[in-house]
Amino acid sequence: MIRLSQEASLVAVLRMKKSKLKYRLREYRGETVINRDLDVQALYKHVVRKHWQPIAGQPYQAKVVDVEINLAEQDKQPEQWAPVRLLFVRGTARTDKTQAGKKDWAVFLCTDTALTATQILELYAMRWAIEVYFKEAKQQLGFLKEQSNH
Repeated sequence: MIRLSQEASLVAVLRMKKSKLKYRLREYRGETVINRDLDVQALYKHVVRKHWQPIAGQPYQAKVVDVEINLAEQDKQPEQWAPVRLLFVRGTARTDKTQAGKKDWAVFLCTDTALTATQILELYAMRWAIEVYFKEAKQQLGFLKEQSNH
């Protein structure tokens, strides 16, 4: 999906799973560049945890991390690293919680590295509203009878 959006010159905003997909983090130590391939959990521990920043006007905290993702379809193909922006977000999911827990965070991927955290969340919110509309429309038309309820 990311490759297709780039080929069509579109901006993709996706909510990513906490999977083992590797992202390349570029770190600079003096004049030396160090590339580290980390999954989302490792990125969270290495870059995000304890570095949250508030989002103005929102009950959320965020951390933006610019990384690269390999768009090669198979392991035998040459690597095709493309820059992406990961947005780690956390906030209180329930009204009875005053502090977000360690695991109460989500990560979003955006192919436009110039967008701010607020802009990424606004774009995703618009996309999510469309997805909810389509699901409800399909339910009303009886197209989702094959799915389970949990």
